[in-house]
Amino acid sequence: MKFLPRLREWGSKKLGSDDPKAILTHLHVKQGKAPQKIGDMFAVTGRTVRLWMGLLGVPLRSVEPQIVRSAKELGFGDLGKYFQARWGWSYERMGEELKVTPVTVSDYYEEYVKEVVSEGTRK
Repeated sequence: MKFLPRLREWGSKKLGSDDPKAILTHLHVKQGKAPQKIGDMFAVTGRTVRLWMGLLGVPLRSVEPQIVRSAKELGFGDLGKYFQARWGWSYERMGEELKVTPVTVSDYYEEYVKEVVSEGTRK
């Protein structure tokens, strides 16, 4: 069985739609799955998925880091507001909530602090 029939079958069962563009848009844009991960689901290469995405006009998702997406999903407009609200939390605790490693939280937090200090010295 080829890619499109498998994709349509999956979409019919899971989404109630057999439209390949709608299915790929759901998987890639809404769920954030990379073409390789989508390919793994249907036993094809990520290259095959990217080819079909291009042919069907599936929009590429913006590459927004997981830490930023998670902060927004939690209701914070941006990561800076998240850090302000979670002042005093450990990197481990924030990492669990944001679904990233503590090292990732630490790296972003250090950049955030540098930016805040830089803004303060410009005023």
